[in-house]
Amino acid sequence: MDGKVRDKPFQRRATLARLRRDLDNYHAAERKVAQFFLDNPSTVVTLSVTQVADQAHVSEATVIRLCKSLGFTGFAQFKIHLASEIAKPFSFVPADISAQDGPIEIMEKVFRAEMQSLYETLAAVDPHEFLAAVDAVAKARALCFFGLGTSGPIALDAAYRFEQLGIPSAAVIDAIQMSVSALNLEKGVVAIGISNSGATRATYEALELARAAGARTICITSYQRSPIVSVSDISLVAAAQEMHYRFEAMASRLAHISILDALSVAIAHLNPKLREAHLRRSAEVIARHRF
Repeated sequence: MDGKVRDKPFQRRATLARLRRDLDNYHAAERKVAQFFLDNPSTVVTLSVTQVADQAHVSEATVIRLCKSLGFTGFAQFKIHLASEIAKPFSFVPADISAQDGPIEIMEKVFRAEMQSLYETLAAVDPHEFLAAVDAVAKARALCFFGLGTSGPIALDAAYRFEQLGIPSAAVIDAIQMSVSALNLEKGVVAIGISNSGATRATYEALELARAAGARTICITSYQRSPIVSVSDISLVAAAQEMHYRFEAMASRLAHISILDALSVAIAHLNPKLREAHLRRSAEVIARHRF
């Protein structure tokens, strides 16, 4: 497998996606700066660090500290990257659904939000972590997916996809069964927990128990500093911005599915002949159930 992380344009345009992803996890002063950056990206590139500090009502040190936490040498380098990011040809500004919107407007806004979610997730997922996930799954003798609520169907779909590739896979979507299954995992197995918030207790405990039993653990979530990251050897963090109208995390669900799709395709790419043989046999079985 080619383990190099190439310098792709989307990797250099992840700043706003990362800020939005981690906004709730910043300390109060840094959150003010992050929110100011998100609300005024075009203005920020024209301001000095002193002006940003004044308008965000924080100290200059706080502005610089946030920029460094994002991987920049300081505010100046941050502005250069931000200017490049906001000049990108692909950019949607998802809007929340209003009382005046009709079905067509709603459809357009939902689709734009989903497209923005995928674009930002592509920019936000750490390529080193993704490569580590590919390596771990490729070497696994079995996979076990954990997910509750809207993450449950994602876990079931993922298990089915990897089973088709010839990797023994199971999905557990019941809270109590998660703990029981996790206790029985061992070295050579990879446990993958899916949780938008990263704070679902059952999924967190399943990965914690799986890791203690000797399994490798991977989480797929939307928050970098969420509890589930602390019990995961590898973290694949999406950057899904939800519409306030929604009761469930829908954009993040699509982002998580896409991460798993990319992972399964990357695994299939490692050994095409072996995977094609498994897929062919699966297709033959499926064909028998169709008219």
